[in-house]
Amino acid sequence: MALRFAQFTTSAESQALVVKNAHLVSANLLAIARADDAEINSFMSQAQVAAPMPARPEAMILFEKGDRLYERVLEEGMEPAAAVARFVEQVDLAPTPDVVAYAGNAVLACQEGQRLQIWHSLTLGDAESTSEGEVGQDPLAAIAEWFRDYCAGVQVDLRYVAADEMAAKLAQAKADDAAPDAVLTSGELIAPLAQRELIRPIMSLVDDAVLDQYLPKAIQAVAHQETLYGIPQSMHVAALYYNADLVSNPAVTLDDLLAHADPQHQVILDDSFAGAYWGMGAFGAELSPAEATTDQPAGYAEWLHWLQAAHAKSGVVFSADPAEQLALFAAGQAAYLVAGPELLGDLRAAMDGHVRVAPLPAGPKGNAAPLLQVDAFLFPTGRTEAQTQLALSFAEFATSEVNQTRWLQTASLAPTNRSAAELTQNSAIRAFVTQAVETAVVLPSARLFPLRTLGDQIYAQVLDGELSPDAGVNMIFDALREVGDSGSSENAAASDNSDS
Repeated sequence: MALRFAQFTTSAESQALVVKNAHLVSANLLAIARADDAEINSFMSQAQVAAPMPARPEAMILFEKGDRLYERVLEEGMEPAAAVARFVEQVDLAPTPDVVAYAGNAVLACQEGQRLQIWHSLTLGDAESTSEGEVGQDPLAAIAEWFRDYCAGVQVDLRYVAADEMAAKLAQAKADDAAPDAVLTSGELIAPLAQRELIRPIMSLVDDAVLDQYLPKAIQAVAHQETLYGIPQSMHVAALYYNADLVSNPAVTLDDLLAHADPQHQVILDDSFAGAYWGMGAFGAELSPAEATTDQPAGYAEWLHWLQAAHAKSGVVFSADPAEQLALFAAGQAAYLVAGPELLGDLRAAMDGHVRVAPLPAGPKGNAAPLLQVDAFLFPTGRTEAQTQLALSFAEFATSEVNQTRWLQTASLAPTNRSAAELTQNSAIRAFVTQAVETAVVLPSARLFPLRTLGDQIYAQVLDGELSPDAGVNMIFDALREVGDSGSSENAAASDNSDS
């Protein structure tokens, strides 16, 4: 029946309609003659001298490397002869895959009988049943199944490991020569894991054409000391949720946000160091070693003063617990919530579509600049080059446009894939992506990791009135001067403590 349908749709009569109405070049010569279209006839004349390209794995590799050839010449200014020589070398060295799958524009080479072990820290899907060693019903498991379909004979084993246990378990696995091929976990762990040589850099294994598929800030977030360590899978960035039943025009400034707050229109704010990072930019401040050389870092203390004022106002609620944030906002008494995309699915389910997402409010000296963090595929040391390359293929497959779009259908994810991010029809996710691309700040994990605990303590003391904003800021920048950009002995100690 399927063959008869194919014969019918490619008949001269059917194809003549296709040529006439869709302006496509038919493979049926009688259809071309019947359509008698001058423009189509011109394309047919060109087709007479076109080079046929067989649908073979070798041809797919040729196209992939060929795209990069033109980029080198037209965009990077490489001499044509040198670019062609590089192209020929890459094609000659590329292995011919037994089975072919696509990750974006890249070709995945899959060999029979291969096996991947991937640890992950995701709690998507049925988080209640996701425990040590279990997969749980989350999109990652579905993507692993799709990968098996594309790469026949490749077995993907998934194991859940909590992010705060990842360093200790990786260290033990390395000692036992039993490390996984990849881990999908918080990008905040990159610096401490890299410093202990538990993960490896991957720049030499990843082509520029692959990196171009991701948002630049997402790539920035998986670098340590200017070296690439991971493939970004999703972004965590704060934006402004609002209840459409209580708010018609969302607040655009910090003053507007406070003015809206009352017991019937609550404003829920995160009081953690990372969760409250966004307001620094609104007062013209940033957390950089260069600014740490000043006695009073501009703007940061003003932001803490604003948080103090908000803490004293009726209707403003502070919480860093995502479960509490979710419950408070879903109860319907809160007008606003500052949080990331990970709450979106549950909020939509609880509020029957009445939740909306807007940009974070600006301040007197600039736009809000939330912290951009990522979940990323990282690659443990001690694995063979072939296993790491296969794990990279899985990471590229999982973060391709098609699979990130699929993921969006079942879970709240701010995609790192450039095409998936730019083309999403999900207005709320698009708001998070816009916030990430336009104003978010990437803080190197070497700085964020050791400062987070201290920052949480200082914010709590400032909001409780036990510490002045100026004193709190000075303490943070004293710590920043010790840490710098690359981490320090204190940073290594912090990662050791996380293992206990």
